[in-house]
Amino acid sequence: ERIRKSPERAFVGPPDGDAIRQGRHGSCAFLAALVAMAENDPAAIRRMIRENGDGSWTVTFPGRPPVKVTLSPAERALGASSDAQGGQNGLWVAILEKAYAQVQAGHNSPDPLAIYQDGEDEQRTTEVLTGQKARRIELRATGLMGLMQPLQVRSAIEAAILAGRPITCSLFSNDNPWRLPSSHAYSVLNIRGDNLTIRNPWGDMGGEGASSPNTRWNPDGQMDGRITVSLTDFVRYFREVVC
Repeated sequence: ERIRKSPERAFVGPPDGDAIRQGRHGSCAFLAALVAMAENDPAAIRRMIRENGDGSWTVTFPGRPPVKVTLSPAERALGASSDAQGGQNGLWVAILEKAYAQVQAGHNSPDPLAIYQDGEDEQRTTEVLTGQKARRIELRATGLMGLMQPLQVRSAIEAAILAGRPITCSLFSNDNPWRLPSSHAYSVLNIRGDNLTIRNPWGDMGGEGASSPNTRWNPDGQMDGRITVSLTDFVRYFREVVC
């Protein structure tokens, strides 16, 4: 049924970050960066993909040679989807997910998507998507640096948002107030005052965590994978931020 309903085109309307739903691959780091890019610079995503007219696409990541991508029916159905609210947003997510895998695995790899089995590095995925050097900030500092870190993180995130760069982060602890999965990448979409909006690449499939009686926190019920995190809790529970 999902194959039958799959669109044929790369784009149906502008790229929508909220349309991204992580599939069976462990591509959360790549998808988190892609969500953030769709939020801040969707035109950059359109520039990466060219339709060839024969059922294939040419993807050009900034500063890298182009790669040709074809999708099997199974890859259309089981990879990361771009099911937007009320309709479909095209195949651009699955196309870019496979293109990145081909770049990392090499042209002759028989199964490029296998690179996602052990996850991918957030800094590397961001640098491939943007063609620019990304900055990694390790969180959970102690002592004087721990006191200064919220200011450092705020400044780095605000600068990246102004520059239109994608921002990602990864969660350190299973014992977090939102009961979100750890060893998992998330997008940072904005910062307002002392609060950040982050998005889980899972989207609405449990992506907003679960109610926690100890912290009196509850998902907002919007089913969009977005949650609001205070800056204090962000530097306490998250492992790193890449921007």
